[in-house]
Amino acid sequence: MDMADSTLTMNKPEQDLAAQAGPGPARPAKSHWGIILTVLLILGVVLYLVFGRPKPKPPTVLPPTQITTVTAKRGEIAVYVDGLGSVVPEHTVSLTSQVNGQIKSVSYVEGQIVKPGDPLVDIEPSPFLAQLTTARGQLERDKALLEKDLVDLSRYEDAWRSNAINEQQLADQRGQVQQDRGTVLLDEGTVSNAQVQVSFCHITSPINGRVGLRLVDPGNVVSSSPATPLVSIAQLQPITVIFSIAQLYVPDIQQELRENHKMQVDAFDQRGYTRRLATGEFLAMDNLIDTNTGSIRVRAIFTNEDNSLYPNQFVNARLQIRMIEGATLVPTEVIQRNAQEAFVYIVQPDTNPPVAMPRANAETKSAPVTSSLGTNQIVVMTPVKIGITSEDITSVEGIEPGDVIAANNFNRLQDHAKVVIRKPAQGGGGAGHVHKSGDSGAGGKSKGRPQAEQDQ
Repeated sequence: MDMADSTLTMNKPEQDLAAQAGPGPARPAKSHWGIILTVLLILGVVLYLVFGRPKPKPPTVLPPTQITTVTAKRGEIAVYVDGLGSVVPEHTVSLTSQVNGQIKSVSYVEGQIVKPGDPLVDIEPSPFLAQLTTARGQLERDKALLEKDLVDLSRYEDAWRSNAINEQQLADQRGQVQQDRGTVLLDEGTVSNAQVQVSFCHITSPINGRVGLRLVDPGNVVSSSPATPLVSIAQLQPITVIFSIAQLYVPDIQQELRENHKMQVDAFDQRGYTRRLATGEFLAMDNLIDTNTGSIRVRAIFTNEDNSLYPNQFVNARLQIRMIEGATLVPTEVIQRNAQEAFVYIVQPDTNPPVAMPRANAETKSAPVTSSLGTNQIVVMTPVKIGITSEDITSVEGIEPGDVIAANNFNRLQDHAKVVIRKPAQGGGGAGHVHKSGDSGAGGKSKGRPQAEQDQ
C-alpha cells in the first residue's frame, strides 16, 4: 500500500488533531508582532513624557501690599469709669400762689428763658390794696395819739417838778405813752403785712432758667394751697448730672480728692460713647453706698453754655479718675485680633534679597509695581497685651515706642508679607492718621489723647 492509501486509511480523530496543529512555520510569526507592539507603546510613552507633557508655569510672585503706617508713642493716658445717669437741674422751682385771688395776667411764654425779677403771673391786687389802705389809716391815727400823749407827758413832768401833781400821775402818763408806742408798732406791722400781700400778687422769677408749659390762664381763681402750682422753672446753666459707679472706684476718687485734683466728666448721649454732649467736672459723691447694687451716686457739674444737656435727660457719663504715665500708645484701629490673641503688624526691613516683579501681560493681567515705592520691607505679626482705651488711643504692652505699625489693608496682610509704605495725599490725613481729641466744656483740655504721628 502506497502513501496515498495510508492517508486515506487514517481514522477521523487523527485527522482532527492534524488540522488543529496547523502548519509548523506560523507559530513564530505571532510572537514577533507582540514584541513590536510593546516596543512601540513604550516609545510613545517616553515621547509623551519628554515632549508632550505641559511645562510647569513659574510661581506667581504677588506684588507687595501698599499700606500707611503710624508710630507707637510714649505718653500718658487717662483711666475712665463709665456710668448711666440723668441730667438734674441745680435748682428747680415750682411757684404757687401765696394769696387767694383771681389771675389778672400771665406774662411768660411757654419755654421762655427767664432771669431773676422777670414777671410771670399777676393776681388781682385790689382787695389787698384796700387792706393796705386800712392799715395805713390805723397807723396814722395811732401816731397822732402817741404825739398827743408825748405832749401831755412833757407837761406832767414840768408840773411834777413844781410839785403841782404827785408822782403817780406822772407814772401813769409815762405808761400811756409807752402803750401808744406799742400800738404804733403793731400798726406798722399790719401795714408791712398788707404790703407783702400786695407784693404776692405780682409773681416774678427767682432764678435763671427755662419756664415750663403754662398751667393757668387769666381769669382763673387761685388759692394759697401748695397743690396748685402756677409755673415751673428749671435752671439750665449751670446744670448737673447724677450717675452711679461701682464702689470699686471709691478709693481712687478719694485719693484724687485728697490731692485736690480736678476730675473731668464727659456726658454722652444714649446711643453710646460716640457723641459727646458736654464736658464738666466732678462735684460731689454721695455719703452712702447702695447695698442693693454695690454702687455709689456721683454728681458732676456742667456749664451747659450751649444747652446741650436738658433736665431729666438720660446720659452716659464717663469719669476720669487717674492718669497713667509713660504708657506705650497706639491708635485703637491698628490692633487686630484672632482666636488666640491681639496683635499688630510691625513694619521691619526685609532681610531677604528682593525678587524681580513680573511685568504685566495678557496672561497674568497684573499691573507692574512702581519701582519708586520699593519692596524691601515686611510686616511681622507681633502679639500685644491691651491696657487702657481712651477714645481712639489704646495703651499696649509687647512693643516699644517708635515701632512703625501698619495702619490699613489688614485683610491683605499676613506674617512676613512684603509691603510698601504709601504716603498720604497732600492736605489729608491719609489712612492711619489719628486726630487729637478736641476740647469742650468746662473740663478744659482733655488728657490722655496723644496724637499718633504718621510715619512718612
